[in-house]
Amino acid sequence: MSRKEDTKRQGFSLKPAMKEEGPPSTKAFETRPPNVSTVRRMYDSRELPVQMDYNFRDYNICWKVKSY
Repeated sequence: MSRKEDTKRQGFSLKPAMKEEGPPSTKAFETRPPNVSTVRRMYDSRELPVQMDYNFRDYNICWKVKSY
């Protein structure tokens, strides 16, 4: 028997035949869409609580909501 045939006929090996699988992927590093905020929801429905103040010099934006 030649040496090549001897290596082909080995009945076992130290490496397992099946690949070990790890835990399922959590997809932590994939890009995700941003959460919808209150301002975004109001902007999309055209109910943003701002008021344009038109002066003779410039335009100012004023919030209609009280700040705390």
